[in-house]
Amino acid sequence: MLTNDIALLHLARPFEGIQLAKLENRSGYHTGSFALMAGWGSVDEQCEVYEGLLREGEKIIVGEGPCSSADQFFNWNAKICTARPADTSTSGAGCGDSGGPLMIEEDGEYIQVGVVSYSYSGRDVFTRVYTYMRWISDVIATPPDISVLPPPLCHGACCDNADYLYLSSLDCNSWAFDECEASEETQTAWLLGNCTATCGLCPACATTNAGCCDATAFVDSQ
Repeated sequence: MLTNDIALLHLARPFEGIQLAKLENRSGYHTGSFALMAGWGSVDEQCEVYEGLLREGEKIIVGEGPCSSADQFFNWNAKICTARPADTSTSGAGCGDSGGPLMIEEDGEYIQVGVVSYSYSGRDVFTRVYTYMRWISDVIATPPDISVLPPPLCHGACCDNADYLYLSSLDCNSWAFDECEASEETQTAWLLGNCTATCGLCPACATTNAGCCDATAFVDSQ
């Protein structure tokens, strides 16, 4: 699983004579929309043939289902799932295409909505640009002296209470899971209320991103 699969490069000089794509500045899933991807990657499955040509191909942005059913770690809030149009010879992302754009066209302008991330079970998956727009804007406005990572994504993440200590000053991850059994005992009731992730009580739809939790023990509930 790849998280925060996005980067910004500070160019030594601006590009000239090139129409630049705009970054998506509002939330939208674009399900069913045709999109254009581009890259310099390999043209064979063995990742041995590189022609040095910028190639493009059509994709269809699809819903969460096709990717989440094949990849339990697929994060709909941070990734875009795509399919290949039935009437095209586009083969999809290849070796070396990572970092390339996924763009939709609106009112004659190209809007970049995704960044090539990985392929899984025949699906090309892209990092969702809008999810990182605040970070992108902050970095562009005040370029750091050293590399910085995007902040963790917290789309309703289900987390343990980092301040909770269970018996003998143990945190949520310091004891066996059998302590999570439902009970009317006061300590266990407090535990269930404070160690939601560790006890596997997170709803299936909750984002499972450890970086969102201040707790020492975030557990994927899916």
